Amino acid sequence: MFIICVRFLSGVVAMRRGSGHATDPAGCGHSNGRRHAAWAPGMPGAASRVARALLGGWIGLLLAGAPSVVQAADPDLASQPASQAMTIGDSVTLSATATGTAPLACQWLKNGAPLAGQTNSTLNVAAFQFTDCGSYQMVVTNSSGMVADVNFGMRGDHFQFSVSGNANQTVVIEACTDLTNPVWVPLATNTLSSGGSCIFVDAGASRQPVRFYRVYAP
Repeated sequence: MFIICVRFLSGVVAMRRGSGHATDPAGCGHSNGRRHAAWAPGMPGAASRVARALLGGWIGLLLAGAPSVVQAADPDLASQPASQAMTIGDSVTLSATATGTAPLACQWLKNGAPLAGQTNSTLNVAAFQFTDCGSYQMVVTNSSGMVADVNFGMRGDHFQFSVSGNANQTVVIEACTDLTNPVWVPLATNTLSSGGSCIFVDAGASRQPVRFYRVYAP
């Protein structure tokens, strides 16, 4: 076998073939018929070049065999929706663009609770209702274990009030934007319940700077 001993800065670099025999410190002697070689650092000659070549080869093999580690990029949101007022009955599409090392996992939440089946970068609401109002959040994760999220709100674009009168009475609800020279516009004709009441919802109220209402029985 071959034995290679390396001591940096000071000491001895030696190579010996065989076992159980001391290395000749002179660097060129014989012991029991076996030939040995030994040299101190800085000693000229082919032996020092051989030692350097052997050492460099082993280091090269160790470096070549080391695995390459690639750090996963944390998830981030390149684009995201903003809080907005929605009109009752409208179709709503919310989307966000996530970046980072794939695969990316998305989950939409409403008021802190996961929305079942909403695991894409787009959230669709077919017909916005009062029950859809709330705080929404999109959470993105990947193998780095980091989380990127965004919070935004959706609120109903509406105004509502209660109308009371006689049971089963028909009422007309009108609105205008100026009481100085009012132009009343009919909004709805409703029939009161057997208890003499109804709830009127104006879905487009927030699109007007100000709006006045009146109710009468035709």
